[in-house]
Amino acid sequence: MLNKLIEITQAGGDLALEMKREPQTIKSKDGSNWNYATQVDGEVEDLILGRLREEFPDTPIVAEEQDEHTIPGGTFLTVDPLDGTIPFSNGFSNWGTIIGYIEDGQPRTGVMYLPEAKTLIHASQGHGCYINGKHIRLDYQRPLAQTVVAAELGPWVPSDAWTTMAALRTRCRWLGGSGFAAASLADLLQGRAGVYPNFNAKIWDFSVGALAVTEAGGVACQPNGNPLTWNEINMQAVFAANEQLAREVLDIIAQS
Repeated sequence: MLNKLIEITQAGGDLALEMKREPQTIKSKDGSNWNYATQVDGEVEDLILGRLREEFPDTPIVAEEQDEHTIPGGTFLTVDPLDGTIPFSNGFSNWGTIIGYIEDGQPRTGVMYLPEAKTLIHASQGHGCYINGKHIRLDYQRPLAQTVVAAELGPWVPSDAWTTMAALRTRCRWLGGSGFAAASLADLLQGRAGVYPNFNAKIWDFSVGALAVTEAGGVACQPNGNPLTWNEINMQAVFAANEQLAREVLDIIAQS
């Protein structure tokens, strides 16, 4: 399965990169100026869904641009055709394509592909995390005071999370990084960032990243410290390069 997911994820990301050179049409999903899709999101998702249905016809798919989102059971595929639509449509490079496979309620394998960064990340349960074919293990030694905390600072961040973000701002080296799930998780896995908290995302944002981080020796959990669960569309998570950073950030969240 993994080889097929790699092939399909790369095909989707490469199509998006090719289409990025042309003018984009933008359509808001809910009337806001930030929750929107371009025609690229739809065309890339169509390509990916077509390929997945050919290869895995009996496996349900939960994809971002579908009209309805429900968890179909314990085993399904997750698809984010263009994670980081805002940076993509504004000319930035911090976007990617994500496909994950959840079996019996747990992420088992998946791929994140960032075409402009030339970064291909894949992970499988019990078989490790790989970046561009190289097996990686996190060996992050810096304390929180010297750590970049990858953060999304958009209007979708819940109001009650801003207290936590403000507290983190005073405890870390920089609250920033690349933003958005695929790019932020790539930052963490490559040692540029040590922590990535996200308080408003979807299952397709996290399924591959959580597996990749844990297979690389890091931590992925809910903001209250509980294990992540994969039976809901809406999710929050904290990703950290090691247990110490995870504990510190979880304490800050609890006190905020």
